[in-house]
Amino acid sequence: MAVRPQIVKTISERNVDETNKLLRLSTIIGYCLFSCVAIVFIFETRTILRLWLQGFPELTVHFTRIVLVAYFFEVLITPLNMIISGTGKIKNFMLINGLFNIAVLPLSYLLLKLYPIETIPFYIILAISIIRWINALYQTKLVYSIDHSNYLQIVIRLFFITMISVVCILLLHMIISNIWILLVVDVITVLLVYMFLVWVLLLSSEEKYIIRSRLEKVIKFTR
Repeated sequence: MAVRPQIVKTISERNVDETNKLLRLSTIIGYCLFSCVAIVFIFETRTILRLWLQGFPELTVHFTRIVLVAYFFEVLITPLNMIISGTGKIKNFMLINGLFNIAVLPLSYLLLKLYPIETIPFYIILAISIIRWINALYQTKLVYSIDHSNYLQIVIRLFFITMISVVCILLLHMIISNIWILLVVDVITVLLVYMFLVWVLLLSSEEKYIIRSRLEKVIKFTR
């Protein structure tokens, strides 16, 4: 990500406040960019796969959805990973991460022996992603002075925005039957919900002022 050099710089300068600010911004931007696409894809998997493939197994829909949900947590890991890498204290983090990744295969084998359900390996991937995110959060606490309470508040608000988007799309599915219209409306709805709620719940007064001033400049330039 573009913020990686800045994070490394602020860590080397021991600028904790700026590092926390970059963590906050990279978490919000990365999560929102991914989730705006992923939410629509999760709900409209069949429609999108029909556009892409002539035919596909029904299990492909379930596999795709589970992996996308897992990547919500992978997106959250990335900024934390950059901070840990910036400190240079990556040994324990990489070792534990590697063990979790390796554990997917034996766990899948054992559980498939007990319960022959095709989606089990993908649910294991989801569970491992959540555990890896928790581990990344714990490792940053050990190696750097991150404001974890503020970070968790941001993550909770991001999850809340996601849930509101999901509820809106569920309501749209009850109202609209045409799959192509629904796909377009889903995209527009998710974008509007994220733009509005991120503005209300996550942006500071300073950030809102900067956005307003830049928008005003763009509007003046286009006239």
